[in-house]
Order: sequence, then structure tokens, then C-alpha cells
Amino acid sequence: MRAPRTTFLALLAAAVFAAPGQALAEEIPLPTVSIKASAVPIPGFPGTGNFYGKGADVEATAEVHGSGYGATVQNPNGSPPPISAVNVFLPRGVKLHPSGFATCAEATLKNIGPRGCPKNSRASAIGSALGEVTFGSERVPEEASLQAFFAPGGGLLFFAQGHSPVSLEVVSSGKYV
Repeated sequence: MRAPRTTFLALLAAAVFAAPGQALAEEIPLPTVSIKASAVPIPGFPGTGNFYGKGADVEATAEVHGSGYGATVQNPNGSPPPISAVNVFLPRGVKLHPSGFATCAEATLKNIGPRGCPKNSRASAIGSALGEVTFGSERVPEEASLQAFFAPGGGLLFFAQGHSPVSLEVVSSGKYV
């Protein structure tokens, strides 16, 4: 049985209209990511740190480098494409023990901010993130604070807050398995 002509035309049109999008995506090189992480002592808990079988805190730095996305006069090579997800894999045998921590609801972070969360719901110290914001054709750096909180039902919530040149607050969710 032959496919109806309309089906063939629809598939041909889909291929033709998809081709420019694919070509455009291929022009933007994949970003490179460098990550540095180390196990460190948990503040207030002696005997913790980078020791087998002991509790530890983790300090991590991730840098994303790239070009080709959104070239501007100030940055003719462009920037790395926007990040839509981050996956972090821990070494085999690592166990998370969130049972001793409180949780903070997403609505609390969005409506009140971190000050509305119980102190023991913090999953991280306050860190920083550097991104960009766009004003018309001008792109400028935006430094933001970043902090993780244990979420109800498991997982994490990340609260990012920037002050200059834009006032912004963004809550993102994460999970661990």
C-alpha cells in the first residue's frame, strides 16, 4: 500500500523546514565545561572531610566556556548557549543523608526568599554565579548569589539572586537519585 500523497508532502515539508534549524544548531559549537570539586570538612563537625566513611561537605566550581550564541558588538564571537539542565554524578558509594535537615518550599523561596526558610534546610553555603543579561543588542555581565535548599519530598531547590544591573530572583529545582 502506498502512502497518500499528502503524507509524503507533509514529510517533505517537515524535512525542508527542519533543515535550516539543524544547520543553525550545528554552527554553534558545544560548550566546554570545567569542574573542580573537593571534599571538605563540614563546619562545626570535627573529624569530617575527605576521609573514607566520614561525612563531608563538597566545594565545587563549574565554568562553562563557549562561543557562537548571540554574538554582539561587545562580544563578536558570542557566548556559550544557555544552560537548560545540569547533571552531577557523585562517586559510587556516596550516600546522602538529608533526614536530619528541614525543608524549604518553592513558594517560600519565591515569595519570601531564603530568610523565610528554616536555617537547617540549607543544603549549601552561599555561592556565586556569573551570567549575562541582554538589553536590546547589548549583553552585560550579571553576578548572582546561589544557594541550595532541601526541598519537600526530596530533591533540591536552588535560589539565585542578582542585584546589578538587573534585580532578579530565580528558583530552580533539582533531584538526586
